[in-house]
Amino acid sequence: MTHVPVHCCECLLCQSAEPHSERAYHHHINLFLSRLNEPQRRWFVALEALRIGHGGKHLLAQITGMSPTTI
Repeated sequence: MTHVPVHCCECLLCQSAEPHSERAYHHHINLFLSRLNEPQRRWFVALEALRIGHGGKHLLAQITGMSPTTI
């Protein structure tokens, strides 16, 4: 099984120079996703978006690089 490269989060907080508490979590999400196959990645990201609620799909698209329509 080949691993997908770990995506770098593109959210505004992670792109800023200021440290923030979610940076490590966003990295861990992307590290975890790099170990899953495509259907598993879609399921996990969709569940996270639902857990976050309003705006979750857009945020997860920024974190993971996945298209909002895929999520």
